[in-house]
Order: sequence, then structure tokens, then C-alpha cells
Amino acid sequence: RKEKNKPIETTIRYLCTDKAKGVYHVNVSPNKKFMRGKLEFRVSGEQSDVNLPITSVSSKQMEDISICENIVRFTNKVGKKEISLDIRIGYDDYCVLEVNLYEI
Repeated sequence: RKEKNKPIETTIRYLCTDKAKGVYHVNVSPNKKFMRGKLEFRVSGEQSDVNLPITSVSSKQMEDISICENIVRFTNKVGKKEISLDIRIGYDDYCVLEVNLYEI
């Protein structure tokens, strides 16, 4: 089955909670309700040539989570409400994240 990959307008906020372990807390506020989604993470700015491998994701608002390099696919349990997640990345320094949300 082919993914729709429709971009969803969002407000995204994130905070590095453990630099040594590469842990970030991310809040995603979508402007519409959706069932299945895809979050795409990239490094922004001067470090944009660096791959951003996601090593783990945890969230109470998401289920059926799968990770493939810098993409996290999931089922949305909360509709249009804010989604909070903690991600661990394979990068040992602070970085500016670029996060895009798609409906699939």
C-alpha cells in the first residue's frame, strides 16, 4: 500500500534533555486530526549533511511505532491533540532539528 505523504501543518517544539545520550523531548501540535502519521527528522543548518539516525522513540500518544533511519511511522491515539515524544538520536552533540509531519 502506497503512503499518501500529505504534509500536515504543525507547531513543533523540542528540547535536548540529555546531550550525552542524544535524548530530545519533542512536542508536536497538528492542525488536523489524522490516524496514521510519519515524522521525518533532519539536522538543520551547517550540520545538514549529517544523517540523523533515530535509535528509539517513546510516547503515550503513539502506538505501532516503527523507526527507519530518520523516519518514525506511527498510529495516532489522540487525534488533533498535542503529541509528546522522547527520541534518542545517534548524534553526540547539540543540533538544530527540522521535523516534518505527514499523514500516511
